[in-house]
Amino acid sequence: KLVNFLIYSAVQEGASDIHIEPGDHSLRIRYRIDGRLFEKIQPPYKMHQAIASRIKIMANLDIAERRIPQDGDFNVMMDGRPIDLRVSTMPSKFGEIVVLRIIDSKNNRLPLDSLGFNERMLNNWREMVEQPNGVVLVTGPTGSGKSTRLPGWMAEHTDQKVMVVEPRRVACRSLATFLAKQAGEKVGESVGYSIRFEDVRSAKTRVLFVTPGVALRMLAGDDFGFRAVLIDEFHERGWEVDLIATILRVKRASGALDAPLVFTSATLDAESLAEELDAVILEASGRTYPVTIEYADDRGAVMMPTREDLDSRVERAVRDILARDEGDGEILVFLPGKGEIASLDRYRVDECDVA
Repeated sequence: KLVNFLIYSAVQEGASDIHIEPGDHSLRIRYRIDGRLFEKIQPPYKMHQAIASRIKIMANLDIAERRIPQDGDFNVMMDGRPIDLRVSTMPSKFGEIVVLRIIDSKNNRLPLDSLGFNERMLNNWREMVEQPNGVVLVTGPTGSGKSTRLPGWMAEHTDQKVMVVEPRRVACRSLATFLAKQAGEKVGESVGYSIRFEDVRSAKTRVLFVTPGVALRMLAGDDFGFRAVLIDEFHERGWEVDLIATILRVKRASGALDAPLVFTSATLDAESLAEELDAVILEASGRTYPVTIEYADDRGAVMMPTREDLDSRVERAVRDILARDEGDGEILVFLPGKGEIASLDRYRVDECDVA
C-alpha cells in the first residue's frame, strides 16, 4: 500500500523521480519536482527492506541480490493512462538505495521547442538533420527530453529510418516501449528495439533502439538500412561506441553512407568534442537551476574512462567539493557503467557523508 501511495502521489504532484534512501537507522523518501529534491515522508527504518523488495518484484529484479546495482522497469495504469517507471537500485553502507524514474505520457507530448532551443537553434537543428552529412551535438541536463524527443523528430524531419544507440539494454526496451505508447501503438510497430536475445521490430519500424553490440553487427552487414543515427548518452561510451562513431565517420567520408549523426549527453566537454567531430552544438536547456561545471584532469592529459584507482579518484573529487564548504547541495557522480559502479569501494565514499 505504501509503494502504491508513493507512486500515485508522486505522479499527482508532477514528480520525475522517487528516491528511497536508507540512513543510519533512518529512512527518507524524497520526490524530485522541477529538478529539486523535496522530502516527502520518513517511514520507520524497519520498512525499508519490505519497500525495496516490493519495488524489485514489480520491476522483475532479483530480490535476493543486494550487493550489486540492478536496473529494471514496470508500468501501471493511473487515471486511464499508462505510467512507465524505470527502477535503479544501488547498494550503500546502510542498505539499498532505490530510485524510480517516472515517465508520464501526460507530461511528455511536447513540441520540439520544449527542449529549450531558441529560434536560431531550432533552425540549425532542422537544417542539420535534413542534410545527409550533418553532425549535431546535443547537450542538456538529465530529464530535458534528449532521449525521448529527438528520435521521433529525426524520423519526422528526415522521413527515414533512425537508429538510436543506447548504452544499456534496459534503456532500449524502456524508451521503445514509452515512445510506442505515446504513438498509441504496440512496441515493434513504428518504434522497436533490438538487443541481445530480443529483436522486437517489423518492416514498418522507423525508430529502432539498439545496444552498441547490435549496432556494430548491423554496420558490418551489406545493407545498413538507416539514414540517420543518434548515439545517446555519449558520456557513457566505451570502445564499442567509439568504434561505431569511427565506422560511421569513415563510411560518410567515403560516400558509403549519407546519414546525419546526432550525439547527445548530459555531461560532455562539448566544445572539444564538437571541434573533433566538426559538429554544431545545440544546448537543450529544459528546466534547469544554476549549476557549475568543472572538468578535473588529475593526470595532465585527457584519458578514456578507466577503473584504475577509481575509488580513490572519486573520493578525492568528492572531498575537494566538500572542502569548499559552499552550502547545502547534492553531488552526482557519473560513471561509465555498472562495472565501474560495482567496483567502487563504497564504504570509503560513504565516509564522505554522500548519499
